[in-house]
Amino acid sequence: MKYIFLPFINSNAGNAWRQELEDSFISGEGSDLTAEINNIRRGKQDYINLSDYYHDLHEKKAQRQKLWLERLALQTAAVFDDMLRRLSEDERDPKKTTIIAALPEFFWVDINDNHKHEDDIINYHKPVYSANLINCLLNKSNPLMSLTNRYHNLIFFAGTVMWKYIDGLDNKDEKIYNTLMIFGSGEIQELWSKANISTIDGFCDWSKSKVVKDKTGHGSTNTAPVVTFNEKTFVYDICLDFIQGKDKMPLSSELYESEADANVLICAGMSVDSNKVKDMRSNILFRCDGNGSDGTFAEITDRSGTQLAKQTNDVIIDRLETTV
Repeated sequence: MKYIFLPFINSNAGNAWRQELEDSFISGEGSDLTAEINNIRRGKQDYINLSDYYHDLHEKKAQRQKLWLERLALQTAAVFDDMLRRLSEDERDPKKTTIIAALPEFFWVDINDNHKHEDDIINYHKPVYSANLINCLLNKSNPLMSLTNRYHNLIFFAGTVMWKYIDGLDNKDEKIYNTLMIFGSGEIQELWSKANISTIDGFCDWSKSKVVKDKTGHGSTNTAPVVTFNEKTFVYDICLDFIQGKDKMPLSSELYESEADANVLICAGMSVDSNKVKDMRSNILFRCDGNGSDGTFAEITDRSGTQLAKQTNDVIIDRLETTV
């Protein structure tokens, strides 16, 4: 079986693409709602009840957030579709090839237009509201999900979304979750929330000594992070979970005790070495890294720690492949 790996690359090209998309959105279709949001922020002192202020603010932010997520999903699907259209007939054949597309950790976040917490919290992310998670990203109209309906051998590890349920009365107790979305055959295959929180998840102060607010929504470990697609079994981890299972093994290995066909690591700064991969449940790892702290944003590595393929070009999406 041939595997084709299509990871989004958060290097200069990927970052520039994302920033240009944000800038054009704020100055274009999102400009009127942004002006309304800023007017509400400036008039906060005029509200008698804070609950009324937050209601009005959330309402406008939710409208703009919906437009942003739709724009981001549409443009992201377009760049992946461009890569997928170049596949040969054999590479589209589920009997011969499995295609793994991937987005990195923290890909789905709201735009931080007022630069909130940039000076006091490490890697702060504005969360997506639960209604927009459900109605936009988890809706079958999501063009990324639609791609997996057109390419029958494509499984899409569609990055993580930082999201929360809104508390209209008191946002101090709101929990923020970091959840991986997996699409295939035009459907949601699995959702999995990160279990172990690290200093880069947007909850720690710049001294890295403490969590600023206990707003972390931890994932459940009552089930195993596993999905079966195209007769292949994939186990997966989100960043720190890869080394926070029993005896520092991958959490996926602790929770799934059988042999799998492949491991997938969606992260933002989790480098891979032989000590980390030896305890995997498969002989092959596909890593998509939003940080690339070791200089590599994507790679395919086997259980011995041998790197079979890696990203070498400054591109938005790369193509790596291997046959096992």
